[in-house]
Amino acid sequence: EELDGSNRRPSIVVNNAGVGAIGLSLDVPLKTWRKVHDVCFWGVVHGCLTFGRRWRDAGEVAMVINVASASAFMGLPQANAYAVAKAGVRALSHTLSCEIDPAQIRFTTVCPTGVSTGISAASEALGTAQPATMRRIRKLLEPRWRTPEQVAQAAIAGAVRGRPMVWVHWDAWGLDLLSRALPTQMTIALGRLMNRRLMNRRLIA
Repeated sequence: EELDGSNRRPSIVVNNAGVGAIGLSLDVPLKTWRKVHDVCFWGVVHGCLTFGRRWRDAGEVAMVINVASASAFMGLPQANAYAVAKAGVRALSHTLSCEIDPAQIRFTTVCPTGVSTGISAASEALGTAQPATMRRIRKLLEPRWRTPEQVAQAAIAGAVRGRPMVWVHWDAWGLDLLSRALPTQMTIALGRLMNRRLMNRRLIA
C-alpha cells in the first residue's frame, strides 16, 4: 500500500524470512509449527502473490528471489517445521516458474546450508530440544565461516544469470543430488544417522 501510494514499484523482491523450532516433531507444539510456517512459508507466499499480481497487471518485467534452505531437499531432523516450510518455498518457486512467463517474471530459489545468522537462538527459544542437543545443532546450523553476505552475493549472481536454483554451498548441491540419486530408504537412513548424532544416543529401532 505504501509503494502504491508513492507510485513506486520494485523490480526485484527478495523473500527472506526464517525462524525455527528445534526439537522432535512429536514434541513441538502445533502452535509452534504454525508460527514457523507463518514466517517461513506464508511470508514468502504473500510476497510472491502481492508483487506478482502487480507486475502481471502492469505488464512489468521483474525478478523474485526466494530464500529456502538445503533442508528442503532431504529434511532436517530436529528442525522439522522449518524444513517442511522451506520445502514448500522451493515447490512454490517451481510452480510459479511453470505458470508465469520468465520473460516477464523470473523466480530464483536460493538453498544454502548452515549460515551464521543467529537463527538458532530463536529456534532454541521456540523449541523443545535439550541444551546438549541444541549445542550440537548450533554448530551444524551456524558455522562461523559461512556468512549472510556470501549467500547474498551468490543469490544475486544466480538470479541475474536467470538460474532457477542457487545452491550457494557445495554441500547443498550434494544433498540435492543425493535426494535425487538415492532410494528414499537410504535418504531416511542418512537422516536417522544425523538424528542419532545430534541427540548423541543409540539409534532407536
